[in-house]
Amino acid sequence: MRGDQLVRQWRIIRAIEASPNGLTVTEIAQREEIGIRTIYRDLEALQAAGFPPYTKRVEKVNRWAFIGTFEFKTPPPFTLTELMSLFFFKDVVRVLKGTPFYNSLESVFKKVQSIEINLWEKAGELGIQTRHGWK
Repeated sequence: MRGDQLVRQWRIIRAIEASPNGLTVTEIAQREEIGIRTIYRDLEALQAAGFPPYTKRVEKVNRWAFIGTFEFKTPPPFTLTELMSLFFFKDVVRVLKGTPFYNSLESVFKKVQSIEINLWEKAGELGIQTRHGWK
């Protein structure tokens, strides 16, 4: 099916990300129920796309993991308009429910919701008129 490779690579990223000690190619292949050569091609494609998976030797076995600094390449906190855009976008992504992308997007929305910010207060600071007048 079209898009299977992308979905599989997304699941591989999520599995490696969730594994503190990394995963062997055999473990990934078993999870995906696909051949080892395909997993190697997927890992090469992920590297070419800018993801930093690498192999590390753990107990005489090569395990795939992400470079530790990868998590620090996350952009700084959101701007007000970015937060508002995410808030409005949440309804749009409901069509993705049941796909591997939906859970990741839900995680993003939960993190955004956890940011303590009073949007009305921020709107007033920026001079934006709300339904209730100037804040």
